[in-house]
Amino acid sequence: MSTSARLARVCLLLTPALLAVPWAASHLLPDGQSGLQESFRPLSAPVAEAVAVVRSSDADGDLRVLGTVVDGDGLILTKASEVGDDPVVEWADGRRLAARLVAIEDDWDLALLQVEADDLTAVAWPPAEVDDLQLGSWVLAVGTEDEAMRVGVVGALPRRIPTATPGFLGVFPGDHDRGAQLLEIVPGSSAEVAGFQLDDVIQSINGKRVRSALELVRILRRLDPGDDVEIVYERDGNEQEVVVVLGQKPREEQRSSLGSFHVADLVRVNHRRDRFPAAFRHDAVVPSRSVGGPLVGSDGALAGFNLARLDRAGMLAIPVAEARMVVERLKDEAGL
Repeated sequence: MSTSARLARVCLLLTPALLAVPWAASHLLPDGQSGLQESFRPLSAPVAEAVAVVRSSDADGDLRVLGTVVDGDGLILTKASEVGDDPVVEWADGRRLAARLVAIEDDWDLALLQVEADDLTAVAWPPAEVDDLQLGSWVLAVGTEDEAMRVGVVGALPRRIPTATPGFLGVFPGDHDRGAQLLEIVPGSSAEVAGFQLDDVIQSINGKRVRSALELVRILRRLDPGDDVEIVYERDGNEQEVVVVLGQKPREEQRSSLGSFHVADLVRVNHRRDRFPAAFRHDAVVPSRSVGGPLVGSDGALAGFNLARLDRAGMLAIPVAEARMVVERLKDEAGL
């Protein structure tokens, strides 16, 4: 480790009082505080050279996410659900290369891309037997060479992340003396497909009585996307029944209302932020459009990769050992 990197590590270890406030760590290095930021840069500089921006598009518009070079022959690891059509990889030096999708790991929501280049700087994988991840460990979230880094601590060790996104019916309800009245129906949603109409009154879901709009919301939040639900409702005084398959909340649907309110309405989070096999949580928060980048520990060694912005103050990341296995599986799958 270089002298500057050692000094950076010392600075990191000597700032517990400043970083003890839960939100302080992720705001320690904002753009503009160049002196403090530069003191930590030696720890992240070698890894930052391997970070690039992946741009693409889908039906919802333009997509932007980070990618990390994991092999000098042009292989880049990134977040699968944030990569659309015709991905292009951009480096801080202005270089832009078209990429092809090599393989996807659905469990981790990771994708392996490849560009035509053999002179890229890849991240250095630590020895397989090394696992220094501990509760309270310092981590640096590394962006491209021209982006600010973020400092945080590990708040939860690797564990399975269950479904965080509830099933989406696609209605905005209001109170009614016989249940929850539908005031608005989201176009293309499960409710529209099932044939619901404005002013229908939902009375029960899977046999559970619905007495208000809030009760409807509470029941739906306990259900998952893809669940079949039996809904009893009233239309023009007549009771009817229908089976509906719940969907997922659309990426662009960010309306704050009684029928759809959750954390995604308050901060831009990643659409896929759950169902990971063993992710760890930290508070070196980066924007949702900057996931896919690497994390390094206080020794400058690669610690993992950011999977998702979970909420206002939390990120989920894959441990480096798991990430390495994912990359090897994807390479084998693609015959590389």
